[in-house]
Amino acid sequence: MPVSNENPAKSDASTVRYTHLFRALEPGLLGVVLAAPDLRRRGEWGQAPAAIDAALRATGWLAAGSEPPAPQTPPFGPDQGLLLIPLVSDSGRLLGGLALLLPSAAPEALTALRERLSPAVECLRQEISTVDAAARATELQLLRTASQLETDYEEGASLAQVLDASLQRAGAEMVLLLVPALGLKVEHKRAAAFSPSVAAEREGLVARLTAQAATLRRPLVINGPGPRADRAAGCRMLLVPLRCCQGRVRAVVAYLSPIDAAPFGAQQTLVLQAGGSAIVRRLEADLDRRTGLLNRKGLEDIMQRVKRGMGCLLLIDIDRLHAINEVQGFHVGDDLLGQVGDLLKAPLLPQGAHAARLFGGCYAVLVAGIEAQAGADLAVQIQDAVGALKIGKSGGRDAVKVSCGVAEIKNFGEPLAKAFVAAEVVLKLAKERGRSRVEVHVSENSSIIRRHDEVFAAADLREALRTRQVMLFAQKIVSLKDRQAPVGFELLMRMRDPQTGEIKPPKEFIAAAQRYQLLPALDRYVADLAFEMLAPYRDLLGRQRISVSINVSGQSVGAPAFIDNFISQLRASKLPPSVITVEITEQAAVTNLAQAADMMRRLRDAGCGIALDDFGTGANSLAYLRTLPITRIKIDGSFVRDMLTNARSDAAVRGIAQLALGFRLDTVAEMIESKEVADALRAMGIDKGQGYFFGKPEPLEDALAALKKRDKSDISEFLQFT
Repeated sequence: MPVSNENPAKSDASTVRYTHLFRALEPGLLGVVLAAPDLRRRGEWGQAPAAIDAALRATGWLAAGSEPPAPQTPPFGPDQGLLLIPLVSDSGRLLGGLALLLPSAAPEALTALRERLSPAVECLRQEISTVDAAARATELQLLRTASQLETDYEEGASLAQVLDASLQRAGAEMVLLLVPALGLKVEHKRAAAFSPSVAAEREGLVARLTAQAATLRRPLVINGPGPRADRAAGCRMLLVPLRCCQGRVRAVVAYLSPIDAAPFGAQQTLVLQAGGSAIVRRLEADLDRRTGLLNRKGLEDIMQRVKRGMGCLLLIDIDRLHAINEVQGFHVGDDLLGQVGDLLKAPLLPQGAHAARLFGGCYAVLVAGIEAQAGADLAVQIQDAVGALKIGKSGGRDAVKVSCGVAEIKNFGEPLAKAFVAAEVVLKLAKERGRSRVEVHVSENSSIIRRHDEVFAAADLREALRTRQVMLFAQKIVSLKDRQAPVGFELLMRMRDPQTGEIKPPKEFIAAAQRYQLLPALDRYVADLAFEMLAPYRDLLGRQRISVSINVSGQSVGAPAFIDNFISQLRASKLPPSVITVEITEQAAVTNLAQAADMMRRLRDAGCGIALDDFGTGANSLAYLRTLPITRIKIDGSFVRDMLTNARSDAAVRGIAQLALGFRLDTVAEMIESKEVADALRAMGIDKGQGYFFGKPEPLEDALAALKKRDKSDISEFLQFT
């Protein structure tokens, strides 16, 4: 190191900062050593500094008094490379050396690294050769600024925030980030309007950078008109190349200032080059590392920048990717993912299209300004291109196929989630219809509309469960024989729409819950909420011998985890077990009779009653009565509703009444809507009734409050028919 009046510790501290700076500029480095001419280390970081020392001594090129040599790249380990760079003063005096340990020994990688780091190496050379104290103070301040860039940006900051922060550091008027392979262009400016020189230069800059992004390997400073008229620049520019996803994606960030502004210099170049790593990190948060395409988050960010107009969203899924992985190996499948990712760029995709890899073999393409038919035509072109790919060891064509779902976007101002839902619906349809197809979401197709609505209903239900917007209502079950007998309730579900606040009945979300396997989660939510709400009224319910029926779906029948949780919550609530009756539909029970029987026995052992709902709709109802440990049957309302005008319905109800009497089972008739029907059921021997004639469903908290209020009143008044 040069002789100076400064404290050596301070000089060493500055070189330590430089080791951190090189880390920021090249995150892939394994180790950094800064050495004096006598090989004493003045700064170090990372792996094996002692081994680097040994390599330095072995070369002999840092020996005191030797001639300043050229950079060398001696071998260092089987898969590592060591780049040695001498630091020489303006007068030719050897100041020391820089040793960088890389994860690659490829000569081209070492050469490219030396080119990228040359501005930082030059600043380091100047910093350690400067003897002027004032100049060193300035350099050290710059160094301090540059080495802190890694922590300048808040974790989770958006790409816009990171670019804006770098723009402030540059003191420029505009920053432009361009990723040609992804069709990505993001710009930010400091003023409300561009100065004339920047505005004029900006128009042609995108085209030039698009062509230059892949070849630009080091920062380029353009401080105005050059010696050749065809290279004249109307404003000052600083171009910094960026590499993402291990170099698969190349980008350029450009800073523009008016022609009358201060020129860009080496110090700004160093600071902004180091700050580029923060931009890369944020950019990579929106990229898929395997293919270099956008990920779903990145695609959503892109759409937020498209404020208006129409377009299409294409979902492309590789058919039978799992079979390719199993038969030919995961390395073949991984290579296929990369090949498809390489296809989903220009020239196959039109200008303004953006491609993303979502997961597995599923990709998305977002195209503005086209209608559904044009989107379908593009999907067919993608199918043909993928079908021509060569995979496997022999490089043969193994007929790779993809299924495509195309959804038209009427307005880019709407959330991208709706377009994804529509595209997912038709992609599933393409799979169901034999794969290797293109299906388009068309609003006139009623079956698609129905499935589309179910997808949205399922999404609303998930949100309602998360925010506890699924509510419990209660409907009375009364005695038809004895008005003094205790009343009961069946708990029913309602959902508050997350968007409108409207209360929706089960028919608007149960079908979606069945299709998308949400019923187990819904059952558990209902059971947990019921025990939570009933627990404070345990004494009242026990004293009045009130029964409360909780419905359980077929998807939860035989699920040990559900039954374990149900019994655990029942015990934790300290409710009298006899208060609770579990209702399960006849159809759900017979789907898996053995599991249903086992579940029912466990619930009976816990003290609960068991009701078989919709009884009479199955083909072997009598057999179920003999097999299942039930305590109540509920006569399906389709028989009850027209029993006074339909002889077959009347006969069915009479037959069920006789069966129940023979098996000594409690009976409940559903959907009673008139006094005449109630009287006829009473005459047949039916025990209890339920329906609008006795009362419509009401919020459970209201029903419980009414019970408490009337606890000391005449129970007969509470049971009066209306």
